[in-house]
Amino acid sequence: MLWRIAMFSARALIRRSAIAALVAAGLPVLPARAQVALPPTSAPARPVAPPGPPTGEALSRSLLELKAARAAAARQFSPADPALKAMDQRIDALQQQILAHSGVAAPRNNAAAANASQANAAPMFPRIVTSMQDTLPARVPPPFTAPVANLLTAQADSPKDQIARAKLEQPLSSLRIDKMPLAKFVEGLEAATQCTIDVNWNALQAVGIDRNTEVTLHVDNATWHKALTTALNRAGGNNASLGYTVDDGSLVISTKEDLNSSRFQTVRLYDIRDFASFQALRQYPFGVAEQVRSDLVTSLTDTIKSAIAPDSWRDNGGTIGSIRELNGILIVNQSSENQLAIQQLLAQLHAMNW
Repeated sequence: MLWRIAMFSARALIRRSAIAALVAAGLPVLPARAQVALPPTSAPARPVAPPGPPTGEALSRSLLELKAARAAAARQFSPADPALKAMDQRIDALQQQILAHSGVAAPRNNAAAANASQANAAPMFPRIVTSMQDTLPARVPPPFTAPVANLLTAQADSPKDQIARAKLEQPLSSLRIDKMPLAKFVEGLEAATQCTIDVNWNALQAVGIDRNTEVTLHVDNATWHKALTTALNRAGGNNASLGYTVDDGSLVISTKEDLNSSRFQTVRLYDIRDFASFQALRQYPFGVAEQVRSDLVTSLTDTIKSAIAPDSWRDNGGTIGSIRELNGILIVNQSSENQLAIQQLLAQLHAMNW
């Protein structure tokens, strides 16, 4: 009798587990009359509170991870592949969530939204048409995130900085301005992108650029980042090199010399231990591996210094840039914009199995 009771209980337990798996998978189960009714073996589970809405930081992290995956997939599939299109749609959705989380209403994909955007920007930019649904490539590969050679510190772009950069990456169908004063261009850009913009007019005036310096710009199928950098290049001409950086969620426009000063200097740590070249050191004898490792570090740091703002590194006569390696960690002292460029370069090298 006891073995029959045990066998019956075992069969019932197996059936309950199977039913639970079918329910979790969304599949039909047998009719109720065919199921074995068993008394509960334990107290009912406590209800679990639904998760709260994602934070801005979590959304930004998800966006960066998805963009990194999109960049990796683009090297394996054709642009028309459905998987890439699905990832592009998800990226657009995340960008809209980030803008909504920051209090910025994402543009709607209809004619009324486009007309409203155009009206809000007038009279600064009378012929601007923007849409978050436009499928335009990003200007550069996104910075790498976990699990790809992640930053060790929490000093990567803050959520506010990431939101500001996302606004500048919004697609711009067309922009036509002729001999517009630089100050008026900045006002129009601030209204159109809803970014706070701080212009260091003192630094600009020191190189002969003032509020009335005229800007002529014709761009199509670009981004706000492209429009801004092109306008600054036109305004600087042959006399000055202008640029911008993102600082605490605001855009700062100034001379490249000012932007590379200690005011915008940051120190970041990069973990390069999972790069393929360093992983391959395990196959060498200890003495040989140390020499090969030293050569790899020198090659990597030289590549960074030659590719990213060469004149800013102290080894090349600059004032702020420095880089050293310690136990597989790169310690880099650079401006915020150059740190972003270094992240992107390392992401490319890692994807190439350097």
